[in-house]
Amino acid sequence: MRYIINLARDVEEILLEELREYFEIIRWDEIYPNFKGVRVSGIHPMALVTNAEINSEELSVEKAQSYFPCVVLVEDNDARNQELMTPTDLRHPTISSSEVADIMDNRSRYIISDKDLQELRELTKSGGTVFAEGTITHRRASIVVEIWSFNRKVKNDLYTVVRQFFHGPLRFTLSDTYDIVVLEHTLNGQKSGNYNFDFGRMLHGAFLRFEIDHAAHQYIIDTETVQVSKVDHTVEDISHAG
Repeated sequence: MRYIINLARDVEEILLEELREYFEIIRWDEIYPNFKGVRVSGIHPMALVTNAEINSEELSVEKAQSYFPCVVLVEDNDARNQELMTPTDLRHPTISSSEVADIMDNRSRYIISDKDLQELRELTKSGGTVFAEGTITHRRASIVVEIWSFNRKVKNDLYTVVRQFFHGPLRFTLSDTYDIVVLEHTLNGQKSGNYNFDFGRMLHGAFLRFEIDHAAHQYIIDTETVQVSKVDHTVEDISHAG
């Protein structure tokens, strides 16, 4: 039986979740009580409007305007880290109950079916181990952040606090907790000069762009593979009858 374990964190979703928590920590709703509930999402408001039009759904101006203020974050490019010139090596780790326990404790970080996970749990119980082969690929992703608000001052402050999230000490939390490294020197933005008129009022926009490094793991377990624990015969055992 073969099992494949993918440990490939959804960096886009992690960054969105951390940004949502960040807005709670800085108490944004207390700073701007008239602009509460910043919508932090990977889906652009324009996509929601277009979806409503395609599906002939009624979308009032008030409903459309409720999408703001918003912070939209997407991973728009994913590639192998070209700065690491070493090839991706094949590794041969041993999977024990401790590794299976880590999968169960961090279920969202792994892509594996519940059935396969349960079978691996059975295979590794009571000190059992299984052997795997796999790779670790170092990836570099480009992140784009869009900020939109009907209020120019709100847009500017959103730009500042989001920039500081990725520029300040909280970026070390991303590294320590998720192994996501924000490349600080790539962080650049366009704070002003962006406008949109598709929602019945003037929208003020800002953009941030930066790159991150992270790793993707994949391990293949073949329970039909037998590990040879010793060599049964050596050259000394061979005799030649004459």
